[in-house]
Amino acid sequence: MSELLGLFPTPVVRKKWEDSTKYNSDMTNLFYSLENSFKNDKNSDLTNNYFTSYNKTLDKPLIEYNEMYPFVNFLSNSIKELNQFMNFDGTKTLKIRDMWFAINRKGSYHETHNHSPAIWSGVYYVQATENDAKLNFYSPTTSNNHWANNVINNFNDFTTNQASFTPETGMLNIFPGWLNHSVSQQQAEQDRIAISFNVV
Repeated sequence: MSELLGLFPTPVVRKKWEDSTKYNSDMTNLFYSLENSFKNDKNSDLTNNYFTSYNKTLDKPLIEYNEMYPFVNFLSNSIKELNQFMNFDGTKTLKIRDMWFAINRKGSYHETHNHSPAIWSGVYYVQATENDAKLNFYSPTTSNNHWANNVINNFNDFTTNQASFTPETGMLNIFPGWLNHSVSQQQAEQDRIAISFNVV
């Protein structure tokens, strides 16, 4: 075989928070409390099965609640490590611009989207099991043109147009803001609770 180059790889970081069991319950209680205080505006099958603080005017930004401080510190350190690995300009300060939580109940899902122009985006699982809805990423090189799909026997890293990850409590995922992603429909009865964020 000639030299095979994996050009333009997409960085996706996955990291387990060692202190997750210590702080996840506090964040879970906070989220349920906020859900009760800031109800969904619309009444439909989707909103009944899904709650998010995204675009809601809470009494203060989610990142400022005391229960969030340990996680925000962990996230900030993780982003700093990633920026150093990527050899980003250390004189330019990147900050967490947005942070919100989502409670996915049976039947809910997230359609394909991205968070451009954020530098980094990501999701952390406060409460999740292997039976919960997966996080799906879509290849920027094949999602729009279906290159060679009709001749591929088995997909690999060079030919697949989608990668799916099973959620896990305490797992952090960081990825470029331009990367298209979605959440499959939640089939399990339990709540899938996640924190999402953008870094600029």
